[in-house]
Amino acid sequence: MATYAAGNETKRKIEEAARTLFYKHGYNNTTYAQVAKMAGVNLGTIVYHFKSLDNLADIIYKDIVQQRKDVFVRKVDTFFEPGTFSRSTIDLAQYRINTQTYADYPNYARFISERMFISSTWNSPAFDYSLYNICRDYKLPITMNEYVLQKYLFLPYATIAVSALNRGDIDLTVDEIYEYQVKIRLHSYGMKDEDIESLLADVKKIAEKVKLQVSDQMMFF
Repeated sequence: MATYAAGNETKRKIEEAARTLFYKHGYNNTTYAQVAKMAGVNLGTIVYHFKSLDNLADIIYKDIVQQRKDVFVRKVDTFFEPGTFSRSTIDLAQYRINTQTYADYPNYARFISERMFISSTWNSPAFDYSLYNICRDYKLPITMNEYVLQKYLFLPYATIAVSALNRGDIDLTVDEIYEYQVKIRLHSYGMKDEDIESLLADVKKIAEKVKLQVSDQMMFF
């Protein structure tokens, strides 16, 4: 029992060290040696518990995505009565708030961008989860093949655009980045302007209340 507990404690220390270093330096600029030194372990211990630094980053990435969603949903439930918004509207608002969080925390956005292009951590933004449901709700024609193409063609859009925003390469707001993507995609399926504006108005109501904050270990609160 003591050995099992000690092993879990060691894993926790390694993961916490990796989270801190990935946030500070980015995944691409973090080494085994840096993680081992901060966690107070040897290199072999990292490999024993996590197989590789890439696998460790994969675990952290997936945990971030899940925790981000959990905190967002909890905050929505705090501010709004159940049934106030459709599931697809809430998902769309999550994507809007995720985009703002990328802008507010450039180090966090960097880690997400670095991992997003690695197949083992391929993860769709919340908008892709809601796109099919939005089209269904508004009776817009979309096939599953089109949905899949949209998902993979637009996947990196927000993080790339916000990274350019954070570098000062473009003079756009988060709202402009977000609304452009929403409008261009829903227009392509024939959604009416008034319906898009109504949807965006509901998203704005949620975004005005719900904010995400990120610690230097990429924990959400």
